[in-house]
Amino acid sequence: MKTTVFITGGGTGGHVYPALAIADALEKKYPGKIDFHFLGTKRGMEVKVVPEHGIQLHLLKIGRFAGVSKFEKIMTLLFMPLAFAQALWLILRYRPKAIIGVGGYASFPAVIVGSLMARNTYIWEPNARPGMANVWLSKFAKHALVVFESTKKKLSSRNYEIVGYPVRGEIAQRSGENAVRKEGPLKILIFGGSQGARPINKIVKEAILKSKDWLEGVEIVHQVGKWDYSEFSTFYETLNLRNVECHEFLFDMEERYLWADMVVCRAGMGTIAELAAMGQACWLIPLPGGGLDQQENATELANKGAAIMTMQPQFTAEEFIEKIESIKQDRDILVRLSENISDFHTPKGAEKIAEFIWNTK
Repeated sequence: MKTTVFITGGGTGGHVYPALAIADALEKKYPGKIDFHFLGTKRGMEVKVVPEHGIQLHLLKIGRFAGVSKFEKIMTLLFMPLAFAQALWLILRYRPKAIIGVGGYASFPAVIVGSLMARNTYIWEPNARPGMANVWLSKFAKHALVVFESTKKKLSSRNYEIVGYPVRGEIAQRSGENAVRKEGPLKILIFGGSQGARPINKIVKEAILKSKDWLEGVEIVHQVGKWDYSEFSTFYETLNLRNVECHEFLFDMEERYLWADMVVCRAGMGTIAELAAMGQACWLIPLPGGGLDQQENATELANKGAAIMTMQPQFTAEEFIEKIESIKQDRDILVRLSENISDFHTPKGAEKIAEFIWNTK
């Protein structure tokens, strides 16, 4: 008889992909023994990614609190009892051995209800500065799985375990395969997380409108996100740019990393962990404002010569063109970045989490 494990949370790739990495590690270590269920919401990228992974997805009726209107906060509170009722029904029906919250408000109902029902509950927090959801859930969860020692001071869980960052199996398997090519076209992968990054998209578009000369000897794969896909696909098609691919979303990131000589992207912890695992040279544009963790992540890498960093207010079309032109002339820049970022990779993070969860009584 299989053991049931609930994974709950989601919203963005920073939550969903580590969750899938943990599931992969559990399945690999204990093949055929686990029945996985993912509890998320219809708003998150789990709707696209989790079913592709062969895991049953349950959608909870829960909204958001941070960065939304007062009306949406009220609606979230009104639907909260329904979300908790859904979580209770799922726990009673499937009787999970473990409930793992990976961040985001979707993790609230199952972790809290599971804790009250004396289930083994876990929260996973990758950042030195924990997210609001995990700060609250740490009052209920039996175990907190953290990457940084300093995070423990900001949470209230009864037990802590220091773990690495769980990189997806597809990425971990290709770790170390990447190599910067010194000849041929400069291949650039541009993305801004699962939703894209509109400010980065805007600068790339401005750079192309300003001059197409810098595109000579360059190939680009640009993941623009759902909000900009219609505009940018039309833009690139109208200009007939054969050396530029436009995508709403990329499902095969491990292949894209191997294709690219350089990545231009945000600086979320999940992205950085994948870049480090792949040894991928990168130019980081941290999310400003509420994303101060990204600034800290990017600064840490830049200070160690492991990334180029530009803050969003200083990221301009002129700088973008100038930097690309200089890298075209000196690919050794990318070689050094690739070598240095590899030092930030901690192998087998997902495996350590899987073993800890399975062996917890």
